[in-house]
Amino acid sequence: MVCRARGTQLAAFYNDYSDFQFDVLEPATGQGGIRNVASGTIKGFEAQLEGRLGIFGFDGGAAYVDSNLDGLTFVRVLRSASPVRHARGS
Repeated sequence: MVCRARGTQLAAFYNDYSDFQFDVLEPATGQGGIRNVASGTIKGFEAQLEGRLGIFGFDGGAAYVDSNLDGLTFVRVLRSASPVRHARGS
C-alpha cells in the first residue's frame, strides 16, 4: 500500500487591532449593538491534508486560534431592585 498525498494546504495569520469595534448581542433585551474594544490580537494557523491510501481516500484538517481582546465585557448581568409583577385580569 502506498500513501499518496493529493493536496496539502497550510496557512498562518496574525491580526493586531487598535480601536476595534465588535458586534454584540445583549441577552437580557435581545438588542444588538456595537462595542468598542481597546485593542486585540488574533493569531493562529490552519492545515489540511488530502490523500489516498490504497483504495481509501482521506481528507483531514486542523486549526488553532488564539485571540485576546482587551476591555470588553461580553455578558452583563442586569439585576432589578424589585421583581416585576404582572397584574391578572378577572
